[in-house]
Amino acid sequence: MASPTERGNPSDPGEDRFAAFLESAPDAIVVVDAGGRIVRSNPQVERLFGYTREELLGQVVEILLPESYRQGHVAARADYAANPTVRPMGAPLELQARRKDGTRFPVDISLSPLPGEGGLLVAAVIRDLTQRVELEDERRRLHEARLRRRQTIEINDNVMQGLAAATFALELGDTRMAQAAVQQTVRSARRMMSSLIGGASGALPPRPGDLRRSHRAHAVKAATHAGPPAPEAEPGPEVRVRVVIADDVPEIRQLLRRVLTPSRGFQVVGEAVDGRTAVDLAAALQPDALLLDLAMPVMDGLSAIPEIRRRSPRTKICVLSGYPSGDVAVSASDLGAHAYLEKGNAARDLTRILLQLCLEPTP
Repeated sequence: MASPTERGNPSDPGEDRFAAFLESAPDAIVVVDAGGRIVRSNPQVERLFGYTREELLGQVVEILLPESYRQGHVAARADYAANPTVRPMGAPLELQARRKDGTRFPVDISLSPLPGEGGLLVAAVIRDLTQRVELEDERRRLHEARLRRRQTIEINDNVMQGLAAATFALELGDTRMAQAAVQQTVRSARRMMSSLIGGASGALPPRPGDLRRSHRAHAVKAATHAGPPAPEAEPGPEVRVRVVIADDVPEIRQLLRRVLTPSRGFQVVGEAVDGRTAVDLAAALQPDALLLDLAMPVMDGLSAIPEIRRRSPRTKICVLSGYPSGDVAVSASDLGAHAYLEKGNAARDLTRILLQLCLEPTP
């Protein structure tokens, strides 16, 4: 295939100037004909891609692209030929090129149609963005490191100090001060979580699956559990609400059993350690209420809510989560939860809301 130089007039001053520009340009430039074949390239192309000029001449330009890009680029090239203009290629996509040795690297490509008598020619200016991407990655890592440092300071000031005060107060027997310190710490922790989940960070509300844990959580070490698990309560005439507890933290389930007793009108009929088990227990037991944590393994609470509603329509779903209300509560409500409670509130609030959900007539 003849090059533009061969097809043009070798003594044409314009052609000479273009050839000189091509050879001295700081960026890699390839010139492609209407069929997508490379008819010209400059030394920067050889240095950037590892091909010699002779290896590239006559090859389709897709040789410079990763294989996964090639089919789509053929169609994009046809679209460009129908409306050739000076513009960046692929904007706002992140483009990649492929060297002769198979390595891929990020690029910026600008396209310019070249007038000529022999048909459409397109000049593609290719700029290696590897250093820019590396600098952006480094800036992002530094920003994240600074953010983690600020968060660490906030955790120390708002969480660790309160827990330390509560520990000292308990050692001195001052339960009132210990309780006040714990409550203040919980409020501070919720404010921090609200900022991280959404709020100032501008994150989207959580969706089903976003809160799935990779493993179960523990509130305390196994050796320090507060006594043995509560025995299974026998139903009696005072039991009015049958409850399933779904929480992956065993200490939370144990403490909830000690709250939801027959003397208060409850019978715990089942426990689940993940959302999938909660769905199955709800279907099998048809409880009056289901206390549902959100962050759990296998299936998170947000994913479980619509399944529970479908398989046990009468069950009232009360989310009991460490996540603060706000966007998380809205997501749970939109999916079908009947109530949302934050962990750390008084036990009387939990029992009151469950009784209201299950026993008071629906307006």
